[in-house]
Amino acid sequence: MSISHLKIGRKIGLVLGGIVLTLAGLSALSLRGARTIGRLGKVPQVIQDVRPIVASIAAAIEEQATATKDIARNIAEASAGVNDSNTRVSETSQVSREIAKDIVGVDRAAGEMASGSDRIRTSAGALSTVAEALRATAGRFRA
Repeated sequence: MSISHLKIGRKIGLVLGGIVLTLAGLSALSLRGARTIGRLGKVPQVIQDVRPIVASIAAAIEEQATATKDIARNIAEASAGVNDSNTRVSETSQVSREIAKDIVGVDRAAGEMASGSDRIRTSAGALSTVAEALRATAGRFRA
């Protein structure tokens, strides 16, 4: 063989080797593609398997929303009760202030009555003295 035939043989070998490598790569891609297609074929089944889980999660979220609404309603009712209690305490406080004013007025009136009683006692004593003096004077006229 001549050198040119060797060169040609080498070139043909390189080309054939490249083709073999390309075919091997295509075979690997084809195998991967087949696996991918096989996996894609499982997607509907996975979706079917996941549906009950998603449905139970949705139901749990619905229950949580209902519970949250109930809690919010209870808090609103409790707040209204606290407001009602605050109103009653405020009204009671107002009534207590009015009672305290009335007690001060009664105390003042009692003080005035005591003062008036003292004046009446003093006046009664003076009147008794005048009555004694009148009796004595009248007794002198009779005698």
